[in-house]
Amino acid sequence: MKQIKNKFLKPNNRKKKIEVKPINQKKMNLCFLGGFAFFVILACLSIFLSFTKQTIQPKATVQVVESSSDTTNTNYRLESFLNEYVKAYFNFSDQTEAQDKQIEALNQFYNFVPEIKAQGLKRQAMQLKSSRIESIGKDTAVYRITYQSDNQEITTNFNIPYGEKNNQYYVSGLPYYSEIQDLIVNKSSTKDQLKLSGMDSFSDKERKTMTTFLELFFKNYTTNQENLKLIAKNVAVVSNQDFKTIDYTYFKQDGKNIVAYVQATFEIAGTTHSENFTFTIEPKGDSYFITDLKHAIPVDYNKEDSQENGGND
Repeated sequence: MKQIKNKFLKPNNRKKKIEVKPINQKKMNLCFLGGFAFFVILACLSIFLSFTKQTIQPKATVQVVESSSDTTNTNYRLESFLNEYVKAYFNFSDQTEAQDKQIEALNQFYNFVPEIKAQGLKRQAMQLKSSRIESIGKDTAVYRITYQSDNQEITTNFNIPYGEKNNQYYVSGLPYYSEIQDLIVNKSSTKDQLKLSGMDSFSDKERKTMTTFLELFFKNYTTNQENLKLIAKNVAVVSNQDFKTIDYTYFKQDGKNIVAYVQATFEIAGTTHSENFTFTIEPKGDSYFITDLKHAIPVDYNKEDSQENGGND
């Protein structure tokens, strides 16, 4: 009988010795430099791509507005400064001790206290009654002042020169007085006076039909927005007043449309008032539709009628 040989290899129980090979310093330096160079190139590439993107794409413009250049805020701040100056100037005590303190406080408003050559200036005790700013110019502000002094009440224009530095204000010189300008226009001229006296060329029947339509409009104008939409374009109802009467009408043909100049009376809480209207009216079958409304009657509304009659009525 043949002896069977063991085909399996016997395990090698001998332990191999692991040796650590030293790394060459030169190779380490090359690896470090290579890695560092890689990161530098990557960073440069990223910066280049970012710059290129910003250059190609349109850049939105952002406008920065400093508070000092804000006209509204600047004017309010300036007005507040000037109001305090006016109070300090026109409130002056009759007590010597108080006067010294008031003069010292007033001088704080100037960048330099104005030099005065006159000797022995006299200041009466005075009290500010009212002040109202009239205008603010580039370097001068005008106030309308009412003050009381020596049992007199005086109203005048008070001009204040001022300046600005580092977003702060100062009075830049001696203030001065000027005549009050009348804000009401001279009424002696009748050239621009509106006279509701023209007579149109429409028949009584046509005039009555259009007046009836306008009465319908005014009733809805003061009561019902939904009904108003059916007879007028872009007109909002005014529900706090009552329509009373139509007092004057003047109709004029304008192509296919009719222009109506109307004065009507309304009542609010027992008080009546009149209003002027100019309507553009478009005929629609047996009725009309208002396409435009203005709250005024022009002075020359009956110009053609006036020329035919040899002048304005």
